[in-house]
Amino acid sequence: MKPAINQFKANIDSVRELDKSYALLENNLKTMPAIRIDTSELLRAQIVMVVSALDCFIHDVVRLGMLECFEGKRQNFSSPSYSNFGISLSTLEAMLKLPDKVDRMALLNGEIRRVNGFKTFQEPDDISKALNLIGVPGIWEKVANDLATDPKTVKNKIQEICKWRHRIAHEADIDGTYGFAGIKHNIDQASVQAAVDMVESICYSIFKFVQ
Repeated sequence: MKPAINQFKANIDSVRELDKSYALLENNLKTMPAIRIDTSELLRAQIVMVVSALDCFIHDVVRLGMLECFEGKRQNFSSPSYSNFGISLSTLEAMLKLPDKVDRMALLNGEIRRVNGFKTFQEPDDISKALNLIGVPGIWEKVANDLATDPKTVKNKIQEICKWRHRIAHEADIDGTYGFAGIKHNIDQASVQAAVDMVESICYSIFKFVQ
């Protein structure tokens, strides 16, 4: 599971690099009033990227967890959704022909990527279903207890951030109140950083319960 959290950390670091760029640009622009640049797009990019980091993390956790399940490495493992996970017959045939275990696992790794690659693991219910694949039920109760809050609050926070991301990615963050005027929703650095911090704390908490 360590590669999953290492990749997540790298992805979060990339998000925070964007924030550094935003702060640097904002400070420099104060000394150059004649130059006008919309730095808010750097904030919007952070929201898109932090949800991507969450999605990538859950995909990695599930894939690595399923490989561990296949090898019998996860103790007291039980998951109907894992048992019913569908892989292609061509992959199964290829795996049966491979004498080397490493090659078989590499092939299965690629197949899990392919099958789950069509799915998004961002919304709370989707994350719960994904983690059920590796025998980790009740994740939001566990995370809420770890973060000293309640499951509803944690899930609502994730949903709000995802909704924010979708609005930016699919609607260009345009405020429909003004029709087709092209006016975007307001966005500020503090709110963006709070969202990034929330996703980071939730993912690190999830990591505690999937190992």
